[in-house]
Amino acid sequence: MLISGQVRFLAVAILAVMLVTAGSVARANDRAGATEVVEHFQNGLLYTLLHQREMDYDTRIQALEALIAETFDVERVARKVIGGERFHELSVSEQRRYQTLFTRYVVATQSRRLGSLEGKDFVPLGRRYGPNGTVVVDVSFREQGREITTVAYILLPTGKGWRIVDVIIDGGVSELTLRRSEFSSVVRAKGVDGLMAALDEKIGELARAGGRRTY
Repeated sequence: MLISGQVRFLAVAILAVMLVTAGSVARANDRAGATEVVEHFQNGLLYTLLHQREMDYDTRIQALEALIAETFDVERVARKVIGGERFHELSVSEQRRYQTLFTRYVVATQSRRLGSLEGKDFVPLGRRYGPNGTVVVDVSFREQGREITTVAYILLPTGKGWRIVDVIIDGGVSELTLRRSEFSSVVRAKGVDGLMAALDEKIGELARAGGRRTY
């Protein structure tokens, strides 16, 4: 039996609505995954802070290293910081050494910043689409119910799920931009070998200080 034009039109319209709704739900679920990554990172930091007196420096670093591997795309950030072209000019062994040092630097820096979280709570403020396929997850840090700072985490989808690729504190300049400016000046003056030496020295300084410095 032939379907009337009106019934066919109604069926097509319902199908279109279902497809749009399914797409919206899928995009919402995708963004929800980004929020979960940020919450996992923040909860991991707070857990490490609560138990840091039970850990020596090396144990704390190992815990943070695992946490950052689960939540950050450190390899991408490392390439972006010195520029993709310069990175690909390095030999394979130099690339590995640089990425290893950069990862250790990020981990040591997070360990140093743990003290700034003491006595504070974090409250997710929501998520939004950012440029170039990113999702931005906004977080408020509060002390005794009063907001003291806001952090915007920038995430991109990877083969392992959403990963943090940049951080913006209080609407200022992004961490990626700051590191790119800082590292580029070292590379211009001393080359990539000079940058790796500087990273190694900085990591050593943080280790000797026990990672107890704050912002």
